[in-house]
Amino acid sequence: MWDLTKVLLLKRDLIHLKLASVQIFEDARVAGKVEAQAVGVERLMRFAMAIKKGGKSLQERMDKEKKHYIFVGMVCVCEKYQGQGYMRKVMDIAFAEGNRLHVPVILETDARSKCDKYVHLGMELAGTRDLGEFGKMYDLIKYPDAVPAEAKS
Repeated sequence: MWDLTKVLLLKRDLIHLKLASVQIFEDARVAGKVEAQAVGVERLMRFAMAIKKGGKSLQERMDKEKKHYIFVGMVCVCEKYQGQGYMRKVMDIAFAEGNRLHVPVILETDARSKCDKYVHLGMELAGTRDLGEFGKMYDLIKYPDAVPAEAKS
């Protein structure tokens, strides 16, 4: 259920969420798991409402202001490769592209420990949204590096 929730979270569209929830319920009925899935759909709907109540994400605010940016949707490193610098390598690619295009790199995460990892890699905490029973969402940003004066001439 978490993978579907994350995808729907990125969509930020309650209408799409409702349509997806109906599909989950119908799929569950066919599989004979109506009761168990109905609880999941209810929780999914509560999660969507918590997101709406939590305020606008950094991505939504930048879209409204018509600012350009690179959005990092999700970074996953298999457990056996964690602690070997792969997350940094992936983020460095995004940061380099942000520098090249002179746009910030933004992302959001749902855990303070993950937020701290991104801050360690050079991002700044741009805001926190309270999602009630579902915890918090952390919006992070990495502005492009300043262009040295000698490189401008």
